[in-house]
Amino acid sequence: MLLACTPPAPDVVLVSLDTTRADVIDAETTPTLWALAARGARFTQAFAHAPTTLSSHASVWTGQDPHGHRVPRNGYPLPADLPVLPERIAAAGFDTIGVIGASALARPMGMDRGFRVWDERLSHKHEHRYEARAAEVTDRAIARLARRPSRTRAFLFVHYYDAHAPYDAPAPWTTRWSAPGYSGPFDGSRRAMTALADASRLDIAAPADIAEARARYRGEVSYIDAELGRLLATLENPYVVVFGDHGEALGDVAERAWGHGPDVDAPATHVPLIVVGPGVPAAVIDTPVALSDVGATVLRLAGVSGGLGAGRDLAPLWSEQRGEAWSDAPLYLEATQPREAEAAAAWNNLAMERAVVRGPWMLLRAPWLGQGPTLTRVSGGSNVSNGSNVSNVSNVSSASEVSDAAPAGLSAELDALLSAWDAAAPPWRDVRMSAETTEGLKALGYLE
Repeated sequence: MLLACTPPAPDVVLVSLDTTRADVIDAETTPTLWALAARGARFTQAFAHAPTTLSSHASVWTGQDPHGHRVPRNGYPLPADLPVLPERIAAAGFDTIGVIGASALARPMGMDRGFRVWDERLSHKHEHRYEARAAEVTDRAIARLARRPSRTRAFLFVHYYDAHAPYDAPAPWTTRWSAPGYSGPFDGSRRAMTALADASRLDIAAPADIAEARARYRGEVSYIDAELGRLLATLENPYVVVFGDHGEALGDVAERAWGHGPDVDAPATHVPLIVVGPGVPAAVIDTPVALSDVGATVLRLAGVSGGLGAGRDLAPLWSEQRGEAWSDAPLYLEATQPREAEAAAAWNNLAMERAVVRGPWMLLRAPWLGQGPTLTRVSGGSNVSNGSNVSNVSNVSSASEVSDAAPAGLSAELDALLSAWDAAAPPWRDVRMSAETTEGLKALGYLE
């Protein structure tokens, strides 16, 4: 007599796409991610709280925005007193494995807490950081899973860094999306990006060079997508949560047209978020959510009770009720640069650009520039750009375009919310580490 076998509980895979904008995800550029989204929940209005790798990942780990987890930017270790997602998962009996693609998340930053394995072998040095290409990250992740000492459920965290500058994906992705016959100076290097940024500030950047920069960025994301597909092909129907940790300007911001860090508008903070797995239906969800909600959602998928920080489990938004009881809570965003705007008398980022998102509205202020408050509208987001030029990240209108459409008193209401958030900000934070760790981070360029 054959006994019925209970299928093993699914593993949980959490994938971070560094520097990946929401609008680059489409069927042509990212077929792996597009196929995932087609069979799971795709959140069209997901926001990173900060446009910097470590602070953004700290929000996922703790369920807190930057004022809650107190990580201003790269180089500031995660405070040891905060409960973190991997520890909760490990305590529930999961085999926890982390594989990272860049030194911004290296062990001195405290991101390895709760992991049995934290693989940070990074073979390439680029200026002030160490990193690994997506193929290496995928190889390491597959190897770590193969060497697991037991068949307990796995929690696998994988961090792909390639979309970060410089834009130098390996062939054939290097120029896969470039215009035929392009012969301009942009080659994806740091030098070329600096020159393009300088030209953009002077409003003399050649359209062909801008298009080439976007094409090379798109190639990086396509390369990551292919490597993610190779990883997922080795897994058996896991839960998969994919998020972008922040975006990239790509010529969309007039004053700071390239890179990320000084801005929190849509190009910098509107990111992809996809949840797939057993029991998660296909759904396109336009409700604004934040990366601080990811941890609580992962706990739900893992079957671990209890929340995480202030984050909210996103499952009600894909349930049959589709979020009928979901409250329209404000989401707070904060820039992490420029360092010259930092003052020691208050929270490190308090003078930098900041915003609050509630419903379809975003209100921005930039105290260090004396700008704002500026009210903009965030579109519903179900229509994703085709990726051909990686622009118009979420169809955020300019303030003049929404002034007549905004409800009376909305700007003042959101401005008051943002002021209250700032009034409760933590004090200025120094970096408290051993002399050896401090010197090491200085060598990597994370500390001055």
